[in-house]
Amino acid sequence: TSDLTSAVFEVEQQKRRLCSMLAQNRAILEPIALKRIVQCSRQCLDDAGGFSREAPGSSDSMQQYADLVAKSPVIVRPVQVPFAFAQVVDKQNRKDIGRDEVVLNGTVFRGAEAGYDAIVSQLAEQLGLAAEDSNKAAQLVLSILNRTVSGGVSLTELYSVFLNGEVLVKPDSAAALPLESIVLSSSEVMLSGHTAYQIFHQDDVDLSKPICTV
Repeated sequence: TSDLTSAVFEVEQQKRRLCSMLAQNRAILEPIALKRIVQCSRQCLDDAGGFSREAPGSSDSMQQYADLVAKSPVIVRPVQVPFAFAQVVDKQNRKDIGRDEVVLNGTVFRGAEAGYDAIVSQLAEQLGLAAEDSNKAAQLVLSILNRTVSGGVSLTELYSVFLNGEVLVKPDSAAALPLESIVLSSSEVMLSGHTAYQIFHQDDVDLSKPICTV
């Protein structure tokens, strides 16, 4: 079942890339195609959740921990991220986006070069709402996507799945992929916030032999 889970996850990743391509060519493609792909993608993730293996953090020994890691190349965890515009912190948003790369419908923007305001404007234009509503929606999307929120959510889930009292977690920032937003419609946006971590045994004081990278 681990092979099936990996295959489902890879299909989902391919569909996300296809959505990005379709979003770039929205003018010549039917918007309904995006929604159909997303619906199928969500179903793939739901199905994959049924094949997720036991969490390594529940192991009774480090040997069992390593075995569970090897048998579970993909672990799917559905997470709810309730967020409202009132929770948007402009200062934190600017700080996070300013030191990151953001891909908007396939176009890469480097925060330090493009600037936060330009990224908000580009995303707002893609959302296609009235000016004030689009700007607020764009800021909300970036607030959910930024490393403080998306990274915080992923770290919380990582702790619940991988921690067992005998391992340490170290961020692998160099391996993190750019943040990504794919606008499907004025009310639907597909987001991808990729963060990488290395897991070490607590006795590995030099953090030189990772058990795995997540």
